[in-house]
This record gives sequence, C-alpha cells and structure tokens, in this order.
Amino acid sequence: MITESESGSRDHHPYRASHTRPVPESPIRPPLSKSSRLAALLATLFVLICAWLVLIAVRERRATQAVRALPEDVQAATYRRAYEELATACATEPGLADHCTDEAQFILRFPQCTADCQQLARRYFPVVRK
Repeated sequence: MITESESGSRDHHPYRASHTRPVPESPIRPPLSKSSRLAALLATLFVLICAWLVLIAVRERRATQAVRALPEDVQAATYRRAYEELATACATEPGLADHCTDEAQFILRFPQCTADCQQLARRYFPVVRK
C-alpha cells in the first residue's frame, strides 16, 4: 500500500489521521542481567565506603582544629593533664583500656605532642596481628 507521503499526489491535510500511529515507549524496562546488578551493587558499595571515609576525615579534622583553637594556656594545661594521665593512671590501671585509648587519640591532636608523646600514645592503641 502506498501512503500519501510516498505518492506525493495528495496534499497533507491537518485533520486527516495518519494510517500509522507511533508506538509509545514501554515504561517497563527489561530486568538487569546478573552482572549488571552486581556492577551496580559494587558501585553503590564503593560510593558508600568513600562517603563514610570522607565523613571520618572531616570529623577528625574538626576535632584537631578544635584542640588547636584553644587558647595557649588552656591547650598547654590540657596537654599536660592528658600526658600525665597516660604516663601514670593508664600505665598502672589495666581496667582503663578504653579510656586510655581515647586519651591517646586525643593527645595526638596537640601540637606539643612530639616523638616521646607519640611513643607514649602508641602503647594504648590496639595491636593488629597478622
């Protein structure tokens, strides 16, 4: 059958219906393959892990900035108290392990924490064994 556009003999009339109707796209997508689902899952997992690491880094940076923003006299007194606590109470009381780990992480934020302070703080971090 020859359509109007192919014959060229009939003019296009705006009220005349065309013989073919466009087929609407199906809103339903075909299911993803197993490898596509796995790739999407891995990509999502990767993005979530990256976001989690960024949040941890931001939190750590803010804590360090807060310590460094303290007035010098308050910062020095707080550093001395934390150092003395690590050197005395934490060295003699094994029941304070969690507190001492937190205190060791805290003292590392101070600019006064030099090599001997860092060595003292490392004693209270959990040991990772292979």
